[in-house]
Amino acid sequence: MKKIIVVLFILFSYQYSSAGSSIIWSGKPKDLTIFAERTQTEDLVLLGKIWGFLKYYHPAITNGKFDWDAELLKFLPQYTSGLTIAGRNKLLLQWINDLGALSSGLPNDSLIPNIKLKPNFKWIRNSRLSPALVAVLTKLSESPSNVGAHYVKILNDDGVSYPLFEHETNYTESSNISQELKMLAVYKFWNVIEYWYPYKYLISPKWESLLSKFITDVSSSKSDTDYTIAIQRMIASVEDSHSTVIGSQIDEKNGKWELPIRVKIIGGQAVIYYPDPKVTDKTIQTGDLLKSVNGVAVDEILKSKIPFISASNKASLMRDAAKLLTRIKDTSANIAIEDKNGVTKELRLKGKRYNALASYKIYDFPYQKDSTFFLRADSILYINIGTLKRAQIPALKPFLKFAKGIIFDNRLYPKEPAGDLLSEFILPRKTALVKFTNPVKGYPGFFNFSKPMLIGKDTNDYYKGPIITLVNQETQSTGEFIAMSFRLAPKSLIVGSMTAGADGNVSTLISLPGRFFTQITVLGVYYPNGGETQRIGLVPDYTVYQTLQGLRDHRDELLEKAVSLIKDQRP
Repeated sequence: MKKIIVVLFILFSYQYSSAGSSIIWSGKPKDLTIFAERTQTEDLVLLGKIWGFLKYYHPAITNGKFDWDAELLKFLPQYTSGLTIAGRNKLLLQWINDLGALSSGLPNDSLIPNIKLKPNFKWIRNSRLSPALVAVLTKLSESPSNVGAHYVKILNDDGVSYPLFEHETNYTESSNISQELKMLAVYKFWNVIEYWYPYKYLISPKWESLLSKFITDVSSSKSDTDYTIAIQRMIASVEDSHSTVIGSQIDEKNGKWELPIRVKIIGGQAVIYYPDPKVTDKTIQTGDLLKSVNGVAVDEILKSKIPFISASNKASLMRDAAKLLTRIKDTSANIAIEDKNGVTKELRLKGKRYNALASYKIYDFPYQKDSTFFLRADSILYINIGTLKRAQIPALKPFLKFAKGIIFDNRLYPKEPAGDLLSEFILPRKTALVKFTNPVKGYPGFFNFSKPMLIGKDTNDYYKGPIITLVNQETQSTGEFIAMSFRLAPKSLIVGSMTAGADGNVSTLISLPGRFFTQITVLGVYYPNGGETQRIGLVPDYTVYQTLQGLRDHRDELLEKAVSLIKDQRP
């Protein structure tokens, strides 16, 4: 009997520990049947899931009757006040009941055709919720009432659907962010991915398991810098080159100034491919190696930057990391470079205000700068997709009669999407290019496959010669989409290196507390057979990398390989 009393006493006085606090639980003996050890983080994970679920599924919220951010901020203090599990469940049920009655909702999701992705609601039954709470959440999950869609509008464009995020609060404070707002930032972003990201299943570790980590990271952040790091790590965990994050705190962290040079990674080395002649005055040459900035070795800088970059694959990761090597926090910086003779020089360079768009104005290769399209002396038609406009495409047709081959240079982001028009010149018939996964209207978290998208037309008047498409790590999103269409031509080859592996439409900006803004991919893109494009990108038929010596010699090795292949294919 004494042993039983001791055990009951231990259970009755169990201490609930959280960061910086220890709360003594108290309750009546009847509560002991559902009393088991848990942490405050577990309760916050549960709240985050319920908050996001209600945001997109409860009719009162989807019809805009509540400011759901504000409701969370009001609810948090009471929820974290050290309740028993029974008290927690009672509070959650009351919160939901206060929203109003549930409507009958839409038909069961079993009627949705061609489902690719659906939400996992097992947590409803696995979170030690009361039967009444399980019942109301299950009813919502099985018969959603997403009628008003206050926070998300589903747009449809020629059979392709994607979400538009609306009515989100714009948070203007960039410092001294409260713990409640930090928690809101995690809940908001985690649920956007949970319900509206078509590639959620690719995230590793599993997205559901990461919520507790994000909560712990922001809860333990003591300064604005700590919180900025937590936000960056959270968004980087998606591993999608579309999921960028911007904010004044990030600019401060990376540096508001930039050196007057452009750098890329070639063969594992940081190579200067463009020294601004107005500033460097020939002291730096194309092909010089950047060795350090302000006494910190390039390898160490890269190591410190990579964890905060959301990238779909290694190619795009190193591309974006290289761009951060030239960011500095002062108006000037000391750098060490190594020239082609192996001589190391130390220089002090003046910086300029960072301009996110400026890097896209620097052309890597001569043809990209000189012309949008022209017929070379060897009768090969060169077309630069990065500067081509749709209105220029009809002017290409006369060149096709004389062209002994076509080179599509797809190493710059397209000025305008033109794959559909170009495909009419190079394909003999209507051909399936891709199929998409669309968010299902009224069923947040569900994505189903569309019918395949067809391009081209049935014709015998198409270009029958060899076609080469040049790609590298700069080929992303629309660029990858266009390259996929070129690959369908009868005599087509892809030359270059792995592309960025980020395809699909990008969302509008999403505001997070701390004056951060982010975005996500909202449309899944697949090959007609359902094969993946995300993270994989386009795998070249011939893998060719730019080399350090090639850059120093002002050669375009990808273009050279393309010319060689075309000449080999000629009759």
